[in-house]
Amino acid sequence: MALQDIEDHHNAVKEVSRVLKKGGRFIFVVPHPCFEKRVINGTIIGGWEYTDKGDKSPENALYYKVDKYFDIHKYTISWDMERLQHHFKTTTFHRTLTDYADALYNAGLTILRLKEPKPTEKGLTKYCMKENLRVPQSIVIEAVK
Repeated sequence: MALQDIEDHHNAVKEVSRVLKKGGRFIFVVPHPCFEKRVINGTIIGGWEYTDKGDKSPENALYYKVDKYFDIHKYTISWDMERLQHHFKTTTFHRTLTDYADALYNAGLTILRLKEPKPTEKGLTKYCMKENLRVPQSIVIEAVK
């Protein structure tokens, strides 16, 4: 969960490839680009649509709205969840799956596997991740040199 926060991801992946031995693996996780909720110019892009806007419980979620997927841009994430002792902000970059695949290909790496993990039972209970049973929160990509 770091590659999405690196502005020049192409050079970062090239550097990974440079230090890998032949047959070496590069495994990384990023937020699933198809299902990111982003903020562009103060407007929320993507996210769950609910039957009742006042009740945003998982049972009330109709569908996940995907929009502006091909718009590559950077945006700020506010980490202000109750469970965090200290709140902070980070800058991240929305990219398409093709952008990540091209960076790997251009660095001489080949994708071996791609996984879209579901939350565990513990995650479902502890962090209330029921929505992630419907759409994946992240994607895991394994590539080899």
